[in-house]
Amino acid sequence: MRRGFSLLELLVVVAVLGILLAITALGSRGYIEQLRFNEASATFKTTLERVRDEARNQSQPVVIQLSGSTLRWGTPSTGLAAGPVSVTLSGSAIDEELGRVTLPNGVEATGSPSSTVMLSGRGQPFNQTVYTVAKGKRNRTLTLLVTGKVLER
Repeated sequence: MRRGFSLLELLVVVAVLGILLAITALGSRGYIEQLRFNEASATFKTTLERVRDEARNQSQPVVIQLSGSTLRWGTPSTGLAAGPVSVTLSGSAIDEELGRVTLPNGVEATGSPSSTVMLSGRGQPFNQTVYTVAKGKRNRTLTLLVTGKVLER
């Protein structure tokens, strides 16, 4: 009566496990990239919500400027706080910077119609803005409604 496994049987088991591990590793790479993209998208969304809440809580208008992967916000430059801004703001519309966030994992974002948005003291933008967060083939649309709510699609 024979006890244990032969060397050949052990080598076959190790080879099968190696193949299964390789297949799993290749599949998990895309999953990890998706998780990183989701993290960056969530960072963008929560930052917009945080800035909105900050404007509302302090009853002060706030300007949000987006440049590539950097989102910064602050008090509007002199003259901008007087009323609704319906045109594209150019240059630096921020007088005093209140905060800045860089999107993680190399994700970039763009805004339409403009990458600069002004929120009223109630935390509401004067214009609806659609942001696209993208990296490679992945992209996600976030919409900042005139109510201040952020929708994610």
